[in-house]
Amino acid sequence: MLKYYSPQSIERISRLHRLIQEITGTPRELAFKFNVSERTIYLMIDWLKDYGTTIKYDRKRKTYFYFNSFDIKINFSIECISEESIIKINGGHLNSPARIFQGTPFSLFHY
Repeated sequence: MLKYYSPQSIERISRLHRLIQEITGTPRELAFKFNVSERTIYLMIDWLKDYGTTIKYDRKRKTYFYFNSFDIKINFSIECISEESIIKINGGHLNSPARIFQGTPFSLFHY
């Protein structure tokens, strides 16, 4: 199971979920749609399986499908906090939120 979730990974999983409910295409086609490697597609499918779904691949139709009923519900919240609180949370280091969203690694969830 993934330990850290970025906004990009959450969007990818949501998009994969929608495609599985319709038609995905082959793993190679999916990788092209997502602009990722086939290995990443397999990891994303494994992530969904970790949450209790059974995903199968139909070679005839060339698509993944849910063998059991499955839906995704993702919740998160954003809270404005003071600079003083940020310094306490970060152990004395002040990281600008703008810097965080410009590619500095960060996590929305820590499981």
